[in-house]
Formats: sequence, C-alpha cells, structure tokens
Amino acid sequence: MTASISSLLAVLVVCTLLQYVNADCPNWCNNRGYCTSPIDGDQHCVCDPGFTTEDCSQRICPKAYDPIQKQTMMARRTVRLSTGLLSGEMNGRFSFSFSGSSISLDANANRLSSDVCTGQFTQLRSASDVNCEREEYDEATGTGEYLITINEYPIMPHENNVFFHSGNPPISAFKCNMTDAHGLGAVGPFCSITDEVTSGIPEYKECGGHGQCDRIEGTSSTQKNMCIQVPNILSSLVSCQYQQRAPALH
Repeated sequence: MTASISSLLAVLVVCTLLQYVNADCPNWCNNRGYCTSPIDGDQHCVCDPGFTTEDCSQRICPKAYDPIQKQTMMARRTVRLSTGLLSGEMNGRFSFSFSGSSISLDANANRLSSDVCTGQFTQLRSASDVNCEREEYDEATGTGEYLITINEYPIMPHENNVFFHSGNPPISAFKCNMTDAHGLGAVGPFCSITDEVTSGIPEYKECGGHGQCDRIEGTSSTQKNMCIQVPNILSSLVSCQYQQRAPALH
C-alpha cells in the first residue's frame, strides 16, 4: 500500500514538472531576455535592454528629447538621495539603480564629493548625462544628501518591454541599497530617494517625436532600428537629434 502511494506521488510530481516545462514564453523570448517562472504566475518575457514586445523580437528605436520642447522646457528629472544611520560612521559602499542599470557609490559622504559622485554616474547606462550635487553632509557620521539630475538619456535607450518612460520616470524607477555598508562601523545604515523635480521636463520620444521609426526584427546583433526624417526636419537617421530646417535664403 505504501509503495502504491509513493508511486502515485512520484507520478504527480512528474506531471507537475512537465506542466512547468511545457508552459513557456512566446518564442522563448528569442534569446533576447528571460522567461519568468510559472510558479510566479503567468509566464512572460523580460527582454534585454533595447528589445521589446511580448517575445522580445523587436528592437526599441532611438530616442531623444523633443527638440521643440527642449528649447523652452529647461527642467530635468531630479531626485534627492539621502543617507543615514542609527549610530556609528558610514563605511563601505552602497548601490544606486535606475531603469535596470546600477552603480556603486562610497557610503561615506566625506569622500563622495559632488565631483566624485558625478564621475561615478558616468557608469550608469540608463542615463547619458547626470549631475550629482552633494548638498550637505555630516563629517562625524559620513551621512549626506545629494541632488541627482538626469540631463540627458541615451540615444539608444536602456529600456525593455517592462520598463520604459517618456523623460519623467516615476520615483519607483529609482532605488538604493545599503546592504554592503552593514557591519563596517555603521549601525543601521539606510538610504532613501524622493522626488525633487517632476514637471516642466521635455518628452523623451522615439525619433525625438519628429520622425518615423523603421523597425528591424532581424537577428543580427549589429542591426539597429533607424529613424526616417520627416519633411521640413533635418535629422540624423541614427541619433534622432533633430533641428528645424532653416528657411531658404533668396
């Protein structure tokens, strides 16, 4: 009787595993992302940066600020990064992440000056031009506050089918983690990110909002989607940095 029950349980386990194996993502994400586990719910693709659609078959087009909006809308997305602790002095490092890209920063604000911080942000692939201003810091504890301003986003966007934005990403897209600063002289280190500037920001659009995307679904890693210029607009087919055409001289 016991052997029969054991055999039945074994069959049930195998059937369950086969169900998971047979439940797959569309086209297995075309090897451009990963398929979520069926244990977590409905399976879906999470595409690599630069790819989108449900099966990651399509490349994201080049993006840029709308050049017309950029002439009058001078604000840029800004967040405030604050570090703190319960007691002791900040040591070690902590991470800052945005849109799937992360960088490592010195946890001690005495060493993380504005220049050093701005230099570190050049490694953040989801932004192409970032200014980091250390507003204040405590010499005794090494805690501090920083204003992080994203001046420009990359022309080839670091986005996918799960995360994308139009120049004003939500605060949930920004994260910090103090795990690597624990146990190094700092008791209860923590960090937080809050909104600072969220309005008056030009839109970050495919082809700068002034072109048509010629989408490519090929498999070559060297292929890129191109932006086709529209009438009365001067454009770069790759960068989507547009300027209004100057009137002809007569």
